[in-house]
Amino acid sequence: MLQAVEFQFKTNLKGPQCIAAITPYLDAVIGLERWSVDLENVDKVLTVHVADPGHTILVAAAIEKAGYSAVAIIGGAV
Repeated sequence: MLQAVEFQFKTNLKGPQCIAAITPYLDAVIGLERWSVDLENVDKVLTVHVADPGHTILVAAAIEKAGYSAVAIIGGAV
């Protein structure tokens, strides 16, 4: 079994209501093992753990489908 890979996204999420809105979309992403949002960070960072790095595109698409934006943070620097 492959080890999950961590990726981070800068988002425009604002609070708990936004997290509730994206939850069903993220929970439906194949290969997404777990995720969390740091609302205290100015960039509202979404951290995901995926089985395959290629699945990150599905994560961004799910966020956009929910009506929000997610831009990958390259190199993990926030």
